[in-house]
Amino acid sequence: MDLPCGTQFLADLQSPGPNELKDQKLGRPYFGKYWDSPSLFAPAPPTREGWERRHELSTATPALIAELRKAGYEIASAEMLGHGMFHTVYVLKLKDNSELLVRISFNFRTDAGSRGWAESKMKRETAVLPLLHSNPFIPNVIHCSPSTENDVISPYMILQRLPGVSLGEEGYKSILSSIVGQEHFVRSLAEAFVQVFSVTLPEIGSVVGLTPDGQPVIGSLIDTGETDHIVAEGPVKTIEEYLDAMIVLANVRNMLESVNHKQNPTPDDPDLPSLMNRLRTLAVSLIPKDNTLARIALVRSDTNADNILIYDGVISGLIDWERSAALPAYLAARYSRFLRSDGIWDPRFESRDRKMNRYPEEWPTTEQEFENFREIFRNAVSKLSPEYSEALHKGGKLRQLFEWLEFASWSGQTTWDGCDRWERATRSALEQ
Repeated sequence: MDLPCGTQFLADLQSPGPNELKDQKLGRPYFGKYWDSPSLFAPAPPTREGWERRHELSTATPALIAELRKAGYEIASAEMLGHGMFHTVYVLKLKDNSELLVRISFNFRTDAGSRGWAESKMKRETAVLPLLHSNPFIPNVIHCSPSTENDVISPYMILQRLPGVSLGEEGYKSILSSIVGQEHFVRSLAEAFVQVFSVTLPEIGSVVGLTPDGQPVIGSLIDTGETDHIVAEGPVKTIEEYLDAMIVLANVRNMLESVNHKQNPTPDDPDLPSLMNRLRTLAVSLIPKDNTLARIALVRSDTNADNILIYDGVISGLIDWERSAALPAYLAARYSRFLRSDGIWDPRFESRDRKMNRYPEEWPTTEQEFENFREIFRNAVSKLSPEYSEALHKGGKLRQLFEWLEFASWSGQTTWDGCDRWERATRSALEQ
């Protein structure tokens, strides 16, 4: 399904009176609360009873086994391993006792637009993973059915099962017992990130497919807020075009939040047009002048702990690739979210309405502890990739600025007041 570009969509939203596009796009999204999904694979609600039942074989299991056997797999059993907001994961035990994973898209509605949205997300992920086939941290795709018209009425892919557990579940406990263990872990994280960064892409956007000879096809930008089902913007050629597109998307999100969540500005809210102009001016001044850092690189956009596997104290896998991006090197080189205490993750700039969930209670919470981890990471990447090291240093403030634009609205809670304070503090520091 073709989506309107962000610029046109914003103009339609701002036009007086009703119009068909406005009525259509301000309606419900293509997904909902995961336990309300009509899919057979929807997990139980997040209640005590629901969590206790998460590993039980669901009514969907026989249909899944039948579908996979049709695809040629001798499946002995399938058991639910876990789930996120959009996907559930099953462990497949084959008759030869080997194991694979099946990742199933389940949180989408039954109308044609919602089905197309779910299919496009699965296609994006299966297009990215072959670009990383030589990366030991990335699971191989063994089989994919991106259609919602298969026998289980859900897009799915079968993946190699990498060893380890999610860093967000159990991994922290295994690396916090010793300084040596922590350093070993952060160095392995640097190696994994540098290998992804080494993939070069032709322009700014996201990988949406592959040509017959395996070359990446770049499509629209991935919007990391809640509106990737609403507008498409890109691909783009330059960082200035990317900045314009992200400001448009931020304005779209802000307007949708105002309408859908009945939010009205308060006297404490910053003037949004003025803030956007200031962010644009600041961004232009922050763009590195070194053209060697303008190479378009692949980046895993969502670097939270739940998407990182750890085994024996080191990184063993990077999973969940539906939100990857093609960005200039100075934006693609980055720290993982749980090493951050700057920008949107700095407590000084938290929204008055929402506290950021940064890390488990066991994770370091002082700035010095964060800086110690970042220094280990910087030292590791400097040995692995001087380009990554330089891009990490020179693009820091600009990455923070784009992150404010990306995460401006979460679940009806705006962060513009924090962004306003961050912009003023950053501009003041640069002027000194």
